[in-house]
Amino acid sequence: MNPIVSVRIMAYQNAPYIKECIDSVLMQKTDFPFEICIGEDGSTDGTREICLDYQDKYPDIVKVFLWDRTLPEHKAMPPARYNFINTIKKCQGKYIALLDGDDYWTDPLKLFKQVNILEQHPSIVLCHHWHKFGVYDKYTYKEQTINTRGQGYLKNAVTTSKELFTNDLRIKIRTMLFRNIFSSREIPDFFYKAKFGDLALAFILGKEGEFYFIDEEMAVYRQLEGGI
Repeated sequence: MNPIVSVRIMAYQNAPYIKECIDSVLMQKTDFPFEICIGEDGSTDGTREICLDYQDKYPDIVKVFLWDRTLPEHKAMPPARYNFINTIKKCQGKYIALLDGDDYWTDPLKLFKQVNILEQHPSIVLCHHWHKFGVYDKYTYKEQTINTRGQGYLKNAVTTSKELFTNDLRIKIRTMLFRNIFSSREIPDFFYKAKFGDLALAFILGKEGEFYFIDEEMAVYRQLEGGI
């Protein structure tokens, strides 16, 4: 049976965090099948081995795609863009959800809620929600609410790409679930060189329909030293 949702995870040097990331997907409570497509980018810290272990444990759900950062075609793009694009192309689901290897979801009904929105509203191409920051100080880690306009928070339930251009809205990678338009068309050339993949992806999707916002915090963006 083909999956309804493909969860695309990008992983690189995420050994301390990748288990929490994958487990947050495996905990999802749905009435439809989903797959987890992990693009592993040649980590040397044990991330690759952890991902392959999950594939061994959950062969019907987890698929690991091994990429090589030393390849010329990989180096020709912004960091991680090769992984982003080529893992998306492996996704077979009707819908695609995005998550990076150092982030995680917090609501076991996240996918269920988002799929319901897209199933009920054909004009909606993407459903997203809000998230928290995972913030470290010297000794502790905490999840912090960030409902501010400066972070791109916009409470409107339905928006369009216009709000992206006016900078009133930012759609965060770890919150996205969208129709798999890439199963039937090519990814535009500009996306291969765009500096910020989440914004560029939102522009591409905005040509296909409207965005629906669920005003709930269902994911955590972990802020780490050395991140983008």
